[in-house]
Amino acid sequence: MEILAAIAGVVLIIGILIDSFESIVLPRRVSRRFRLSRFFYMATWVLWSAIARKMRPGNRREYYLSYFGPLSLILLLVLWVAILVVAFALLQWGRFLTVAEASMGFLFLALIIGYVPVIYQAFSRREAEITLLDARAGSPPSASEFLRRHYRDQHTEEMIQFLRDWERWGSELLESHLSYPVLTYYRSQHERQSWLGALTTILDTCALLLVGLEGISTPTIRFTFAIARHAAVDLAQVYGTPPIDSKLNRLSSADFARMRDALAEVGLRLRHEEDAEKRLYEMRRLYEPFVNALADHLLLNLPPWVPATKTVDDWQTSAWDHFAEWSPEKLDEITHIITDHRKKVPMRHEHEHNHEQHHDEQQALEGSGREAS
Repeated sequence: MEILAAIAGVVLIIGILIDSFESIVLPRRVSRRFRLSRFFYMATWVLWSAIARKMRPGNRREYYLSYFGPLSLILLLVLWVAILVVAFALLQWGRFLTVAEASMGFLFLALIIGYVPVIYQAFSRREAEITLLDARAGSPPSASEFLRRHYRDQHTEEMIQFLRDWERWGSELLESHLSYPVLTYYRSQHERQSWLGALTTILDTCALLLVGLEGISTPTIRFTFAIARHAAVDLAQVYGTPPIDSKLNRLSSADFARMRDALAEVGLRLRHEEDAEKRLYEMRRLYEPFVNALADHLLLNLPPWVPATKTVDDWQTSAWDHFAEWSPEKLDEITHIITDHRKKVPMRHEHEHNHEQHHDEQQALEGSGREAS
């Protein structure tokens, strides 16, 4: 009996050390399915999300869900320590094992606690880019709003550079969230924002650009779309969530028409409009089933393609703004350039028409002058 207990203790110790090393220290995805941390998150998330699914969508549910990521990391640490204590209890063979138990406990805690800041640094880097979408793409962000706010006088350099930065963000998201899956449970700090919503917005934007907008064509769009889809597919595979063809169409024909008209207001027009909706649907099929699966698993809302109503960005409002002397007229004066998307520069045919009208008026004045003389 003592031999069996000793063998069980050794197996538990080795298993916990390997699991903690792979979960916290090892910077790559572990494909082995039989892992304590994997079963821990599967079981705890099922229980935690079951309660959340009974709540109404809103701030209360988001506040409740935001506890799971950090709390689960602490509970996993407690579980590892508890199993180590039990494992060493099975190995009460003398003073040497007592010293080894105490030493390993200190080393284990130092190692795990030392890597906790790494996880929070990855979380901070992820959120820093997400907050930039607030003013650039709205709250919640949308592909149509992103394009409308960036397209000014047909100068697209800033937008392309921003998408290039999001290519880097997508690769960091893929690397960090595969290495530390607990990060997927960390909710964003701002309302109407999430890492999945940001990822979906970038995918939507790239898909729309790949379908074709007049005057915009660059390899950066293809590269950004590729890494963003890679992240969505791999993260869905980590949780074993099969692709979902949602019954709720994110872009109906009516919404597509509204989006097309909204883009036309700033001078953006789709190439080959007669089949643009069909081509965009084919692009959406490449990634939407995977982001649908992640949204269903994590209880996150996906962003719209085009805002249903005019909304106020998160940065434009707060509880203090309702009572402050600068609200809301002062903010409107400052932000009208961002929120007013109608094209300021007249189109070419308008310019020619105005020029012809001015020429006719000038000839009429010259004619009247000759008659008077």
